[in-house]
Formats: sequence, C-alpha cells, structure tokens
Amino acid sequence: MNQRDIVQWIMRKTIKENSICVDMTLGNGNDLVYIMNLAMNGKVYGFDIQRVAIQRTKEKIKPSHRIQLINDSHENIDLYIHENIDFGVYNLGYLPSGNRNITTSVHSTMFSLKVLLNKLNHGGNIVISTYPGHREGYCEDIEIKKYLTTLNQHEFDVLHFDYLNRRNSPPKVYWITKVGKV
Repeated sequence: MNQRDIVQWIMRKTIKENSICVDMTLGNGNDLVYIMNLAMNGKVYGFDIQRVAIQRTKEKIKPSHRIQLINDSHENIDLYIHENIDFGVYNLGYLPSGNRNITTSVHSTMFSLKVLLNKLNHGGNIVISTYPGHREGYCEDIEIKKYLTTLNQHEFDVLHFDYLNRRNSPPKVYWITKVGKV
C-alpha cells in the first residue's frame, strides 16, 4: 500500500455525500476530483498559488456551482471559506511536473492548518501528506509532527503513517479526526 492508497482509503471512509471539503494544495487536481466524486452533493474548495495548478484542475472537472477553485495561498482560507469543514487534504511539496523551486512552506502550512482545525466539524477529518525528501518538505514534516503531538487528545485523534523500511525519505501521512459530537 502506498501513500496515495492510504489517503484515498481515508477519503472513502470519511467523506459523505453532503460533505463540505477543501483541497488545500490542488497540484494537478487529482485529490479534488476524487473528493468531488465522493461528496456528490457537497461543496468542494480547492487552493493553489500557481495558476497552472488551477488550469490543470479545471481541465479535469466540469464547471459546477459546488466547486470553487481559489488561486491563492491556503493561509488565506478565512477570506474564502466562511463555513465549517468536514474534510480537508494537504498534499504538500511542489507541483508534480512543475517548478520544484516553488513549494509549500512551513509558515503558510502551519498557519492554514491551525485555521482549518478550528473550522473542522466534530467528526471531521484532515489528511496531510508530507514529503521530507526536499529541504522545505523536511521542515514541514518536523513542524507538523511536533504541532500535532500537542493537540488535546480529548478533542483530536491523530494517526501517523510512515514507511519504516524505505530509504530516501519516503512520504508520510497524518490523519487528524476531530472527536466529539457528530
């Protein structure tokens, strides 16, 4: 089972037909398309700072009033989303087949994660894929793990998926669930 399989399994288990979801890092749009098909009557937001990511995603979907693509940093989530969220996903790093010098950053990721945790409905979930094989990805992974270990266990469950026998800094997956009333 690879990182993508784990993330999609979590999506299938947690996203409901009417879920309000956000893809915090659109990339090529694959996560958004997967989410969109699970949350058939829900609302789906997608963020990316690169216009090419917005364009690649648009090429994979039909225009819909329930999908909003946002060409801005995920750290500005509060400017665009004024409702609570049922599911959020981060696929950190750089745009596949894009400029590897343009990456997500520790600052914007941590800021947006804290905002997203506050917007998360009870029973809601966030999945984060980190890529510690490059400098900024390594820093993001360390800070995310450090922060997630401080979350109150009565408010959040946090799982961490890591390959223990792979070389070259394989991706890691974090799964956060807001516990309590559903």
